[in-house]
Amino acid sequence: MLESVFEKTGSEDLKGFIAWLPMLATDDSPAASRQRVRLQDRRVSEAWDGEREAGTLFARRLGLQGKAWDVYLVYGRGVRWEGSEPPMPTFWMHQLREEFGADQKLCLDPSRLTREVVRLIERKG
Repeated sequence: MLESVFEKTGSEDLKGFIAWLPMLATDDSPAASRQRVRLQDRRVSEAWDGEREAGTLFARRLGLQGKAWDVYLVYGRGVRWEGSEPPMPTFWMHQLREEFGADQKLCLDPSRLTREVVRLIERKG
């Protein structure tokens, strides 16, 4: 899915970070390493978060129940993480069920996500 977003633009302004969390029984560091080969782009960094700390931080920021996972957070230029809590994303989508507290109007639509990313990249300033 993210491959299509990164393929849509060669802009060096686009940066990605993937935090791999063990949410399913088959999720572990070797499984995350196998997934890494799917998105080979110098603009993307990845990390294994075995303690699911990122999931806790972002769930709190997004008002989700449990952990934030299968979420796609988009930040505009100039957004900085200051302090202990992550900033609110400029735009976001997810693949979570309603019982996680996730707004179902923000369920992942790959075309919409790509459009939002490109729109933010093309906006100057």
